[in-house]
Parts: sequence; C-alpha cells; structure tokens
Amino acid sequence: MRKGSAVVMVAIVVLVFAGCSGDDGMDADRPDATPTSEVAGVNVEQPTPTATPQLLPTPTPTGRYTVQAGDTLSGIARTFDVSVDELVAANDIDNPNNISVGQELQIPTPASSGG
Repeated sequence: MRKGSAVVMVAIVVLVFAGCSGDDGMDADRPDATPTSEVAGVNVEQPTPTATPQLLPTPTPTGRYTVQAGDTLSGIARTFDVSVDELVAANDIDNPNNISVGQELQIPTPASSGG
C-alpha cells in the first residue's frame, strides 16, 4: 500500500468513528446542560426555555377583583394591602373561608397605616 492511500484510509477511519461517537449534543458532565447544535463546525448552545412570569392580580379600574383558583381571602387582602376584615365588610361576606372562583370582590381603598 502506498503512503498516500494509507493516510486517506486513516482519515476515513477517524471520520467514521467520530460520526459514531453517540454525541447527542448534551454535556455528560453537566446534567443541566442544554442541547447544542453544530453550525459551521461550532457548537451553539440552545437557549433554555423559561417559565412565563406570573403576573400579580390587579383590581380592575373600578376596584373589583375576580377570585381565581387557589385564591384565599387572606392572600387577596395581602396582595392589595387591605385587611381581611375590610374585604369581608366591603363584600358582605358571611364566611371568610368560603369564597368561590369567579366571585367578584370589591377591593376597598388600602387602610392608611397609623404612625
């Protein structure tokens, strides 16, 4: 075999084994690694998807709030800087532990902090 053809054969073998490495684009040393893709011979890290930020509930311009799943009267009171008692009074609520999804609540003006 000639020297030139031996070099070509070695190059082919190296390329074949490089293509069979099983690299899935993940860094095995980093379990939190993001997949990469190769662009023009350069690995480019793909952006990690982020969660959609949760917006804080806000009363409508008329000072009303619609109860959402998971809401509690105390949580709503904290969000709008009013007391549970103020919410109960403003909405004629008989049982503060019993509010319903979809229920419209009047949000009173936050109490002024004394002193």
